[in-house]
Amino acid sequence: MIKRKLTVKMSSKAGFTVIEHTADTGIKFYGETFSEIYENAAKGMFSLITDRRTVKPKEEKMFKIKGKDYEELTINWLRELHYFHQSKLFLFRKFKFNKLSGKERNFTVYSTAFGENINLNRHIIKNEIKLVTYHKFHVKKIENYWEGLVIFDI
Repeated sequence: MIKRKLTVKMSSKAGFTVIEHTADTGIKFYGETFSEIYENAAKGMFSLITDRRTVKPKEEKMFKIKGKDYEELTINWLRELHYFHQSKLFLFRKFKFNKLSGKERNFTVYSTAFGENINLNRHIIKNEIKLVTYHKFHVKKIENYWEGLVIFDI
């Protein structure tokens, strides 16, 4: 197996960087709070799919995500957004972390995503994500900021 060094492309002020990994692509996302990285993870994923600036936030979709910890909440969020995108042919532009409730091992995040149906006259699909993977996935707090990493099977 040939191993390739991870290459990182910076995305200014976006809260995430794109990482190329072998035949896959990923993002490193970061923020001052968990809610910030939760939103930035979604922004990064949809920035891989399309130019988010071409997506109009016409409709809002509410999500209730459950998980035992911050990592599981984040990967479940990305997987739910990915499923919605694939099954409804929908693109998202904006994301809002509304509320975290529950206690350890039984958390729920209520969030909202804004977007519209895919319009191939306006939207260019850059990458088709097949799967949100656990490969190298992490979410952690480091001193005064949070960071996470996710690799997508494309």
